Amino acid sequence: MEPFGIKRYCTDGWGAYERHLPAELHQVGKRKTQRIEQKHLRLRTRIKRLARKTNVSYG
Repeated sequence: MEPFGIKRYCTDGWGAYERHLPAELHQVGKRKTQRIEQKHLRLRTRIKRLARKTNVSYG
């Protein structure tokens, strides 16, 4: 994940994360994951709006 500039991992308490992510970079909790997911939802919504076809024909 270094090429992407990821400095911290914010996850829920699933055990696989604890086994595979370095403890010093891993934060467990919902507070930050909710913010990140909200940001991703907004981004997905905007992308869908841009990709939507505007050429509509009514018969």
